[in-house]
Amino acid sequence: MAAVEHLEGNLKFFLGDREAFNLIFAVLGPCAKVYPSIKSRLSTFSAKVLKSAATSPAIEEHLRQYVSKVPVSPCQKKKDLTDEEVLVALCTNNIIPGYSRALLLDELLQRRIEIFTRVNEPEELDKQMLAIFGRPGIEELVAQMPRRTPLKTIEMVFLKLLAVFNPNYNPCTVCMFFSLNVIREFCRIWTIPQWVCVARYMVEMVMQEPLQLKMAVDLIEHLIFVDPNVQLIVDAQDPPYYYFEEPDAAATRRHPAGLRAAHAKFSGVYLYL
Repeated sequence: MAAVEHLEGNLKFFLGDREAFNLIFAVLGPCAKVYPSIKSRLSTFSAKVLKSAATSPAIEEHLRQYVSKVPVSPCQKKKDLTDEEVLVALCTNNIIPGYSRALLLDELLQRRIEIFTRVNEPEELDKQMLAIFGRPGIEELVAQMPRRTPLKTIEMVFLKLLAVFNPNYNPCTVCMFFSLNVIREFCRIWTIPQWVCVARYMVEMVMQEPLQLKMAVDLIEHLIFVDPNVQLIVDAQDPPYYYFEEPDAAATRRHPAGLRAAHAKFSGVYLYL
């Protein structure tokens, strides 16, 4: 029994010296066949080493003689997630144990050729849009949309976003979508409510995240090319005021009542059409 205690107390030495290990087991092996207490002690020792320590194949072979079944180190099996669960995890940034954000994105994009599925079901599309554009949003998927979303689906999403301002959406994610897709052919003609809606998203974005002012300005610069009947006027104030105004700016300034209406006014952004 003293030899077993010596082995247990100097485990690092014996695992690192194969000859010493073979020598002590040459003594303990025959003893284990005669004395059940030694066999039981060696069985417990061997199981513990095989479970927790890295050993050479030769030493592992010795140890396996004394355990009927080698314990397997417990490892957490990854849960198989549905597409909906992946979207929710990405949107809320509540990453499931065993995954990372990058791994979830990669898995979702491998499953889906297109970002949106079942777009012919309005409720399903709304659900997916909320997962992607809802707070905090999944900007990585928005960035993939121009390459992995049919033009017709992009148009459907575009029209839904501009139908009414949705406070549940992350305005930064929505504005990113507009910036990437405003050059599309179906974006050439806008209604007054759509102009109002996009202005609201821009203002909400800057109010919530002032560092996103550059994105707002870049989006405005894109928008002034969308409709030739609308132009951008910047009022030199602090902070500056942005106006979407009719081309004959001088005339409309002289006759403010001649403007069709100031249809939107949000914290420094004025929309004139």
